[in-house]
Amino acid sequence: MSSQQRQHSVLIACGGSGGHLIPGLVVRAQLIARGYRVLLSVSDKEVDKKILKNNQIEAEMILPANRSAGPALIRAVRLVLNLIFGTLRARKFLQRNNVSFVLGMGGFNCVPPLFAARFLGIPCAIHESNVIPGKATRLLANRVNCTFLGFPQCEKNLPALGNGRIVGIPTRYDASAIKHDKVGLQKKFQLEPGKKTLLVLGGSQGSEFINRLIFELAPFLAQQRDNIQILHITGKAEPINASNPIRSAGIHRIHFEYHNAMDELYSLADVVIARSGAGVIAEVLEFGLKAVFIPLPTAADNHQLHNALAVQRSGHIEVLEQKEASPQRLLELLNKLLASDEASASQKKQKPARPEILMADVIEKLIEGRQT
Repeated sequence: MSSQQRQHSVLIACGGSGGHLIPGLVVRAQLIARGYRVLLSVSDKEVDKKILKNNQIEAEMILPANRSAGPALIRAVRLVLNLIFGTLRARKFLQRNNVSFVLGMGGFNCVPPLFAARFLGIPCAIHESNVIPGKATRLLANRVNCTFLGFPQCEKNLPALGNGRIVGIPTRYDASAIKHDKVGLQKKFQLEPGKKTLLVLGGSQGSEFINRLIFELAPFLAQQRDNIQILHITGKAEPINASNPIRSAGIHRIHFEYHNAMDELYSLADVVIARSGAGVIAEVLEFGLKAVFIPLPTAADNHQLHNALAVQRSGHIEVLEQKEASPQRLLELLNKLLASDEASASQKKQKPARPEILMADVIEKLIEGRQT
């Protein structure tokens, strides 16, 4: 660590959802390992508080989230006021902390700090995790020094982008460095050796639709109960049902509202059933797992569908649109994936450098360029 690195502070604006915050924390750890002082700006949403608490991290700046409730005029006024006051507050924060670089991880929360950085002449960058860029990225992509892209397909959705860099999506885990004792994990989670394990996820907030679909799937899985078991992260969306059809079908199921050590569950899974947020896709590919992705149809610009379709070709990924989802169709896709013993395409190919390393390399160069 050089003395030059010690004097530099980097602000990462990464709140509003787990998809923004978790990758931001991964980049934070990489920069801290290189000797930088890293500050965090997050939103006031509960999901940010929960993730930070679970990781025993405190944010240095908390900005109001952009809420969509209320009449259109009220929303528009609130948006403008949040941008103005958020930018003024971020500007003071950057000056007070002598920040040398600002990284935004997408979403509304990163806009005020990046605006403030541009006003002050501080180098900055934004990361876009999805195939379809969000509003923040579309607004700022050509105004920052570098636009980091999670998917190669995103480039065509950002016309005239001159500063793009494809890096991938930072994930919490490096599967190559994780050496879990599978037998020990099976005992820990009361799983039965020899059975195929379905890992069901609904995103950081849980998915009532996916939970209900798994309940509806249970009678169709009954004939395979000697070969199938389920690990289920329900979130708070677990449906209230006195007569649990999974139990009635005799299928072994372990469920949690939330589980922080997802690397353990990925290490036990044979097939994942999940929404297709960029973070979940990145973790599924990191562990080389088979998956059925059910995109959230109400996601902005239907970006989850585009994310899922972008990786469908990577091998052993199936996409099931919610409007076409039925227990029969899901069972068909699961049986197709379970019948294949071939390793997924993401396991076969050599993985590139980790995204957070690539991003940190660029950030260092941009900071050094400012000093010259």
